[in-house]
Amino acid sequence: MPTLSQRTPTNQTSSKSFTLTRDEQPITILLVDDDPDCRMLIRDAITSCKVSNSIVEAENGKEALEFLKRPESPRPGIIFLDIEMPGMDGQTALRAGW
Repeated sequence: MPTLSQRTPTNQTSSKSFTLTRDEQPITILLVDDDPDCRMLIRDAITSCKVSNSIVEAENGKEALEFLKRPESPRPGIIFLDIEMPGMDGQTALRAGW
């Protein structure tokens, strides 16, 4: 099973970027989708908007919950959650404790 990956988008142009914050601290974006192409499209959209926050990815709800339960994991400020996924889908993950 692939592990979670964390990535910080980099700017390819000299345009200004911005960071989404909560209480003046950068937030982490959690991206949960079983389709790697969908995750890539969302990552690309975030990057093209010049958002420089860290992005953490999970392939299903179970993997996302495991990430959230780790004491060292950052609390995400935004979660993009696919509803229909194999294993634990998005709705089940929401009911499980988000």
